[in-house]
Amino acid sequence: MLACIQNKVGRTYTTQFRKAAFICIRKQVPMENVSDVIAGVITIYGKDLSHTPCVSTVINMISEMKVLSSVQAVKAILKSKHVNLAWDATSLNGRHIDEVMFQQIAVHTF
Repeated sequence: MLACIQNKVGRTYTTQFRKAAFICIRKQVPMENVSDVIAGVITIYGKDLSHTPCVSTVINMISEMKVLSSVQAVKAILKSKHVNLAWDATSLNGRHIDEVMFQQIAVHTF
């Protein structure tokens, strides 16, 4: 019998499991395979997971990651005194595309 790793506290997956899911997504593992990949790697080390999330839970984890990265980006922009914000729009293959650009302005002191 494999040693079991508790990767859920109450209804919430642990931070370590979420980090593993985020790494899988960053490495382009399809969302429907994330749980199986993590469980497979853990099994190689003679362990087993107490729970594995369904695809919709992995999708929710990824949505959380997007929100957190947006919050971090906004915090960094608001902290900086030298940021330029610009909007642009274009058409590509008949579709309208809006774009928001941030540029950090280099400040030279002599």
